[in-house]
Amino acid sequence: MQTICAWCHTTLAMAPPDGEQAEGISHGICPACAARVFNNKAMQALEVHMVETIRMLGVLLEMVGDLYDVATALAPKAGVDIAPAPSVLAWQKRRG
Repeated sequence: MQTICAWCHTTLAMAPPDGEQAEGISHGICPACAARVFNNKAMQALEVHMVETIRMLGVLLEMVGDLYDVATALAPKAGVDIAPAPSVLAWQKRRG
């Protein structure tokens, strides 16, 4: 398998042709492109977007939790049995 830089298409590595992954192309980033792409200004901009994404995911998780609480409260009235998975129970315990 050949590994090339996704930005400049420079060959980064060639794997010996043995096994199922012998053919094809994988992508990475060369040191020159990494220095250009991941400079301080770009990383600061990425950080802003990542923080906003994490904030939005937190809001979404709270909404899902609230919807789950509503569904479990209404299920007996509708004659439906809801049995939460162990992971949901653990999440509820951590959530409080």
